[in-house]
Amino acid sequence: TYIHGIRDITLCEVSRIISHGLFSEVKMGCGRALLCIIFPPLAVLDRGCGAVILTTILTCAGWIPGAIAAILFNTKD
Repeated sequence: TYIHGIRDITLCEVSRIISHGLFSEVKMGCGRALLCIIFPPLAVLDRGCGAVILTTILTCAGWIPGAIAAILFNTKD
C-alpha cells in the first residue's frame, strides 16, 4: 500500500535492510573504533599513504572531520 508515495514497510523488511545494508560492511573492532575517535591518523596507518595524508589534513582542519574520515576508511573493505 502507498500512503503519500511512501510504501509501508514491515518490521521483517527493516531488519533485512539493516542486516544486509550499510551495517553489514562494518568490520571494525572496539579498539580500532576508539582509536578513530581519539587519534584518527593513527587508526588509518594500514590503509595506505593517501588515507593517512587525507585523514591528517582533515584532523588538522578539525577533529570531527578527521574522526569521520578515519571511521569511513576503516569501515570499507
